[in-house]
Amino acid sequence: MCWLLLSLILGSVSAQDDCGDLEACQRACERRSDGEACLVVGQRYDHGEGVDKDKTQAARWFEAACEAEEPRGCFSLAGYLA
Repeated sequence: MCWLLLSLILGSVSAQDDCGDLEACQRACERRSDGEACLVVGQRYDHGEGVDKDKTQAARWFEAACEAEEPRGCFSLAGYLA
C-alpha cells in the first residue's frame, strides 16, 4: 500500500514537469479530455504554482481528470470530499 501511495505522489510530480504552461494544459484537458493535463492544472491550483491557490478550482480540475479516467485525479478529488 505504501508503494502505491508513493507511486501516485511521484507520478504527479513528473506530470507537473511534463505539462508546460498552464493554458496549454487547460486546453488539452478541455479539448482532448487529457486526464494527466487536467491533473496538472488541479495540482497547480492546489499548490498555488503559477496561479493563486484556489481549492475550488483545484477540485474542478481533479474532477475533470477523474472523469477522463486519470486515477490520480480521482485520488486527489477524494481528498477534498473526505
